[in-house]
Amino acid sequence: MAGEVTATEAIAQRLGCSDRQVRMTLSPAFLSPAIVKGAVDGTLPSGVGVAGLTDLPLDWEKQVEMLL
Repeated sequence: MAGEVTATEAIAQRLGCSDRQVRMTLSPAFLSPAIVKGAVDGTLPSGVGVAGLTDLPLDWEKQVEMLL
C-alpha cells in the first residue's frame, strides 16, 4: 500500500496478474463524467464497449472528442 510505482507492470507483478488486467482496471477510473453518464444511460455510440474505454488519454475533452 505504501511506496511508489512508476509503471503498471510493477503493479501487475506485485499483484500476480497481467499488465493488461491492471490497465483495464485503472482506465475506467479516469473516464470523463460525460462518458460515464453515457455508459450508465446507455447512450454511448454503437460499438463502444469496455475495450473501447481503455487506454484513452487522460484529458476529458479529448476523451469526449474521441468517443462522443
